[in-house]
Amino acid sequence: MRSVLYLVSFWISSWSTQAQDLMSPTVDILTELGKLRTMEEKLKAMEEEIKELRREKAELQALKVRVSTMEKAAGYPIFKTVGQKYYVSNGMKAKFDHALKFCTDAGGSLALPRNEAENVALSVMHATLGSTYILLGTTDRETEGQFVDLSKKPLTFTRWMPDEPNNHHGNEDCVGIHTNAKWNDLPCDLDYHFSLQTVKLHQTEPRLGPETLALL
Repeated sequence: MRSVLYLVSFWISSWSTQAQDLMSPTVDILTELGKLRTMEEKLKAMEEEIKELRREKAELQALKVRVSTMEKAAGYPIFKTVGQKYYVSNGMKAKFDHALKFCTDAGGSLALPRNEAENVALSVMHATLGSTYILLGTTDRETEGQFVDLSKKPLTFTRWMPDEPNNHHGNEDCVGIHTNAKWNDLPCDLDYHFSLQTVKLHQTEPRLGPETLALL
């Protein structure tokens, strides 16, 4: 009887040991899977942080560019503000292409009114400039009679003089605003006064954190 009980006890002990040996790899795998999930979660969190840092960097660069543009605009002797735009000039005259390059290099663009208020504001600069025409940022060089802006989009606002544009002598592909605030098509290869236009900093500019602003 004792021998039987001994054999049964030995068998149970042996089976228990084998069962533990069989379960051990499973436990190890579950442990490793848990560690892997934790690492994946940390990686995702790091990716989100990197995205946020890149977004803030892009916002910071855009803000720096616009602040720089504003500083340049403030340095011009002739300065007019309207809505969200500044019109500025140093009294220079230039042909269309030269005026366009000057404005682009200065961080702005050649002035082009988009509504009546902007049109009137730009025409007011004539009194200071002593000019007859101020060049505008539009041409019909590509398709005669179809004036487009500097992005080659059709104009949504115009103030043409009566019977204009008329492409007089077949050589008027640029546009100027007259002292009467009306537009006339003009030759692009003559020198005219021009105005650089830039956009104000909006109140809705992205709000950067103290750490990011400290880099400015």
